[in-house]
Amino acid sequence: MRTNYAHYEVTARVAARLGLPWHINMQDWNIEVADPTRIDDFLSALAAASEREERICLLDLVLASLDEWFEAREPLETIHLDDMAQRVSSLAGPTLRDFPDVAEYWVENDNPVAQLLRRLFADPEF
Repeated sequence: MRTNYAHYEVTARVAARLGLPWHINMQDWNIEVADPTRIDDFLSALAAASEREERICLLDLVLASLDEWFEAREPLETIHLDDMAQRVSSLAGPTLRDFPDVAEYWVENDNPVAQLLRRLFADPEF
């Protein structure tokens, strides 16, 4: 995550709005509070966010939560990937297109989140 005080303020605000823990010593907040049961909440918050830094913060949280969601579905079935790709594309797509660098960390790995992101970025309609 980004390590500047403006980002800490945004993260604290997002955490408070979503009822998530936050303190300044959390190194990877998005990973520490990732919750696969709340992906829809996080996607909705992302779709409603208008501030640039909030969108980035929420996208980080969505991707970390997706990582945990996919881990619970090993071995991954194509239907899980297809369903989640559609949900993410419709709600997080604009943010992913605006801030592709946020996805870079995940795309470099060989995991289901990387597969999902590669699928989205390869889709000409995305």
